[in-house]
Amino acid sequence: MSHKRDTSFGLGMRTAALFAAVTLFLVACSSVTADGPDRTVQSSPEALPAVDVSGMNVPISLDGLEVLDPSWATPPQYSSGIYLGAREQETALEFIAISIHGETLWSVERPLSCTGFTVTEMSDGTPLAVLVDTKTNSDAAATNSATAYDLETGEIAWGPVDLPGTFQGPGLVFASPPEEFMGSNGPRIALSPDTGNIIADERDGDLRIIGDFSGTILTVEGDSLIARTSHDNQKLWEVDATEYGWEPSQIRGSVNELTADTHALLTIGQGPGPVIDLATGEVVVESAREMGVDPATGTVIVLEGNSLHSFEPTNKSQWSVTVTPDTTIATVGGVFVYLREGDAIRVHNVLTGAVAMAYEADAPGAILVPAHLQPNGAGLLYNADGDLLIAAVPQVQNDSGVAGRPKTPSPPVEQHEPTSP
Repeated sequence: MSHKRDTSFGLGMRTAALFAAVTLFLVACSSVTADGPDRTVQSSPEALPAVDVSGMNVPISLDGLEVLDPSWATPPQYSSGIYLGAREQETALEFIAISIHGETLWSVERPLSCTGFTVTEMSDGTPLAVLVDTKTNSDAAATNSATAYDLETGEIAWGPVDLPGTFQGPGLVFASPPEEFMGSNGPRIALSPDTGNIIADERDGDLRIIGDFSGTILTVEGDSLIARTSHDNQKLWEVDATEYGWEPSQIRGSVNELTADTHALLTIGQGPGPVIDLATGEVVVESAREMGVDPATGTVIVLEGNSLHSFEPTNKSQWSVTVTPDTTIATVGGVFVYLREGDAIRVHNVLTGAVAMAYEADAPGAILVPAHLQPNGAGLLYNADGDLLIAAVPQVQNDSGVAGRPKTPSPPVEQHEPTSP
């Protein structure tokens, strides 16, 4: 599990809106411009510009780190110490891989329109960036394909493989376009991260693909919610949806796929839905609004109605507190959950529920809210405009001059224990 992508960032209202907007952008197709993108992988992209945060209120856990501006036009994804996102150029989207140390590793371009991406991993743990491409053939018809790149080096792992349509997600899920402009998408397929071959297909039998959640493909077959591995299609578990009062046809993958590696958040009828343990099929919470998993401890944080819950990695309840109706989760990481309550930010220790002081009291400047936090100290921050910045950790040189693991910054100071109901 140590190599799996961590996706527990950007869970608040602003992020949800951003994900929804980008999902529409990535899925909605238009004609490709005559000036095509440069599909050659560039191994030495330009360095990222530094951001002066001396006049801003940075979280204590990230204070002192170099902050860089990647100028992403899409929400990034993360795996194995690398962020992947796209920035908009004049005639193309430039996908760029950036390490937690702020180093730009490689980049490649795709058309501005009708493209999508996801981060996954092969069965041997190799992290992949899978990008969708669109080209116009001699008949002026657009054709779609997917190519997998080694996330660390930019080398092609497989592809391009032909697709029936555009990226849908979560994960390696694609669908043919609707027959009419405003119609529903056609049958969906899911690809194997090892080969790019089709591993699940709605055209074969009575099944509906919910999504690919960190290598676990969820499908609805009859009244059952079924989980299989995306590498070899091995069945993991089966849950009878009717036992929980769920209408099988109303089960969907959460719009925000960037929640966790170990658990999935689904929606029922576009409303709250269950948090499910991907390994066992255990339903942790039946009607969750948001969730996230702390990469440092494996603690599962769930927002359900007006309650915030904490669960151990084994799904045993740890604590619960009451929150306001407008509370949203900004991020979970570094042993803390950052909550938005209107214009205010509140932080709890995920293990104890203790309220923490995450910022210097009365510090001037705009508050930079975390969007992603890793145990190694790196993270993402929202600036005042809602754009994402990278807080990069330096590579520590050991006695032999070899770069080692960075030191983890000190966490926020806890203030007091809340009352658990």
